[in-house]
Amino acid sequence: MEPRLKQIEAMLNRAHERREQAPPTSEVLDHLLAPLYFHALFGAPGDRTFAEGLVDRLPRDHRIGLQ
Repeated sequence: MEPRLKQIEAMLNRAHERREQAPPTSEVLDHLLAPLYFHALFGAPGDRTFAEGLVDRLPRDHRIGLQ
């Protein structure tokens, strides 16, 4: 899990450097990785559309929390 966490933190740091609004690492883990891992581990249906939906909702949820 540590390598994945470092990748996420690096990605979010780059977004912050570009002055983009990026969610905290914990939100990426909870709202993006956890559902993907759950689906992979337990054989739940999940496809590209499912993953893209998670990605689309993450920034929107983050902006709502900042207002």
